[in-house]
Amino acid sequence: MKERRSFCKLAVVVLAAAVLLGCAVKPRYTDQAAEAATPDTTATGFNPLGLAQDTVIVTSSNTAAEKKLLHELRASQQGQPQTAADSESLPDSLNHQVYRVQLLTVDNYSDARRALAVAEEIFDLPVSLTYDQPYYKLRVGEFETKSDADGYLAKAKTAGYANAWVLLTNVGVNELRPLYESTAPPAPPDTTSGSNDKHD
Repeated sequence: MKERRSFCKLAVVVLAAAVLLGCAVKPRYTDQAAEAATPDTTATGFNPLGLAQDTVIVTSSNTAAEKKLLHELRASQQGQPQTAADSESLPDSLNHQVYRVQLLTVDNYSDARRALAVAEEIFDLPVSLTYDQPYYKLRVGEFETKSDADGYLAKAKTAGYANAWVLLTNVGVNELRPLYESTAPPAPPDTTSGSNDKHD
């Protein structure tokens, strides 16, 4: 039994020595002539602006798309007032708030469209349908004061909208135009169609 233990200890020591010797870093001896023959890839003569296109300085930043956008912006600003006195008379599009009577909320678009059609027949004020995730909200009117909205709320409740209520909402918020004309990128031409066949 003792012989077996001593044999196992000896085997462990030999195995550990072999592993340690295998992991040791060996010095590399190379020929200086062979080193001189291989090109140095990290030379200091590297020029990151070595291409002719890299030295061109763009003087005009207005591409065709930017020119079109600038033209649209100038055209839209021509109709707007330029003085501070004129701009104070118009409501701020970000902070212009009105009271509306919310008639109902539904989570289905077809039900919302049906309710919109019915409400447009009932009420004499404009009816709007908005989507605030996850509900479609049917609202009527645009009142400057809460008392006017409360007066119209009574009319909405007598028309059958028992759960109607008055809320303050932002209106006239300018929305950005879409970045692209359509949401989908243009489709590549169909090369699999048989229009180019010579056998037809």
